[in-house]
Amino acid sequence: IVNGRLSIDCYLEGLKQTYSKLIRSNITIKSTDYIVLHHPYNKLVRKAVKTLCDMDDISDSDGVYEKKCSQSCMISRNVGNIYSGSVYLCLLSLCLNMSQSESSESIINKTCTMYSYGSGYMASMIQLRFLSEASDIIDIPMIDQTLESDSCDCSYDEYETAMRLRQNCFGRKDYKTCGKKPTKSDIYYLDHIENGVRYYIKT
Repeated sequence: IVNGRLSIDCYLEGLKQTYSKLIRSNITIKSTDYIVLHHPYNKLVRKAVKTLCDMDDISDSDGVYEKKCSQSCMISRNVGNIYSGSVYLCLLSLCLNMSQSESSESIINKTCTMYSYGSGYMASMIQLRFLSEASDIIDIPMIDQTLESDSCDCSYDEYETAMRLRQNCFGRKDYKTCGKKPTKSDIYYLDHIENGVRYYIKT
C-alpha cells in the first residue's frame, strides 16, 4: 500500500529540513547555479522548486525552474523514476544538456545544489562544484545512443496489455514469463520465478 499524499508531504518536508541546514553554510537557491532534485515525476520537482523559492522569498519559481533545474529533468521525463539513482540520473542529464548547449558557457566552478530522497524518510542535500567541463565527465555519444535505442512506440492497447500482465504477475513466487521477448542482443530478461528465486536469460 502506498500513501501518495503522505509520500509527497515527506518529500517536501525533507526538502525543507535539509535546505534549512544548508542555508547555515550560506548556500541558497539565489546563489547556486543549478538545482538537481530527486525526480519521482516532474510536477513534484516543480513543486519542490517552488518550496525552495518560497523559503528564499523568490516569487518567480517558474523562472528559477527553467533557468536552474529544467535541464536536469530531461532524461527522467523520458525514462521515468529510477528511484535510488534518480538524483544522479538528473545530474547526468544536466551534464548532457550543458555539453550540447549552443552557448560556449563553461560550467567549471559553477555550483549545483542536489537533493536526494528515499523511502523511509531519508533525505540529504549537498552542493557540488564542477571542476571539469561536462564533456570531460560523461560519455556523450554512448548516452545519446542508449536513449535513442531504448525508445519505442506502442499503441494504447499494447501499453495497457503490458501493464495488465505486470499487474497480474506482481508478488508471485512461481511464474513463467509470457508475451514478447526482447529482440535486442546482450539483454538480460526475467524468464521465470521458482520458489521465490528469479531466473534471468541473456538474449
